[in-house]
Amino acid sequence: MTTPAFDITHLYISHAPRGVLAGYTTGSSSICWTSSDWAAHPGAVHIDQDSRASDGTADVLDVEAGAATPQECADWAKRALAAFKAGKRPGQRMPAIYMSAFQVPAVVNALIAGGVTSGVGLWVANWNLTDAEAVAAVKAAAGPFPIIGIQYDNAGLYDKDEFATAWLNHVSGTPVPTPPPTPVPVVDYHLSVTPHQLLNISFAAVPKADHYVVTFAPTKGTAVTVRTGQPADAVVHVLGMIVPMGAGRLTVNAIVNSKAVLVGVKSLTV
Repeated sequence: MTTPAFDITHLYISHAPRGVLAGYTTGSSSICWTSSDWAAHPGAVHIDQDSRASDGTADVLDVEAGAATPQECADWAKRALAAFKAGKRPGQRMPAIYMSAFQVPAVVNALIAGGVTSGVGLWVANWNLTDAEAVAAVKAAAGPFPIIGIQYDNAGLYDKDEFATAWLNHVSGTPVPTPPPTPVPVVDYHLSVTPHQLLNISFAAVPKADHYVVTFAPTKGTAVTVRTGQPADAVVHVLGMIVPMGAGRLTVNAIVNSKAVLVGVKSLTV
């Protein structure tokens, strides 16, 4: 299925037909869309047409004279795909490259040479095609670099296009924040031990803990270590040797994303 669209610069946006539009995120003031332009057309295709291929959140990189070159395609595609997966700009589409039909081999070869062997669409300009032929070309698209759009006519103030509807509709979402660590009940009770007794105390493990820190106060009279086994273990074992002393307080903290999460506290009396 295809969807008709129109790509247009800021200078002529007031003349844009109704329907899906494509606009520019970079370029001179007459080309680059303003924030008001984007607000008025929230589903528009975003095109990066500067010679530095600077906008990794755009949907399309424009390869033509005065814009990006084939050699810049691979690096831009990698940045755009990473931004898409991260939801850096919600609504971003999978990366695609715009070029004239004669430049398709150069763009594809540059992508492959740069380590990009699939996952990038092609938006091809060919003004020798009719609308029906453009639709047929998009519908027949296949392979690692499918045609996701055809620009088939220049109408003076804007260009006419046919896009793959599936490509238009497949957009990135808002990134899901990492949930905070699961709260762990704190255990605090008195434990009597005898001098020189081997200590083996268990606590519930904390999901995604990087490691555990065990402290004992006062420090005189004992030395303890922590053994967790595999990351999937459900229990933290605190091991050590108790030597004659009056009393102490053993505290276990889990370190999750560089932050301490209290696991448990036990009071010891010898």
